[in-house]
Amino acid sequence: MEPISSSLEDYLEAIFILIQKHPHVRLTDIAEFMGVSKPSVNRAVGNLKEAGLVSHETYGVVSLTAKGK
Repeated sequence: MEPISSSLEDYLEAIFILIQKHPHVRLTDIAEFMGVSKPSVNRAVGNLKEAGLVSHETYGVVSLTAKGK
């Protein structure tokens, strides 16, 4: 596996923290938690999905894959 950027690692960590508190995490939740825009979250989640670390369907919840955990 290629190493991910520290920025993507921050997103991954935020998703992990949010999932501990709420079973259904959406892009908006991540954006509010991190203080960033939804388009930024959308790009980051897309990159994490390509890396096989999260699963996300359009307008759906974000969850960590086994690899992402």
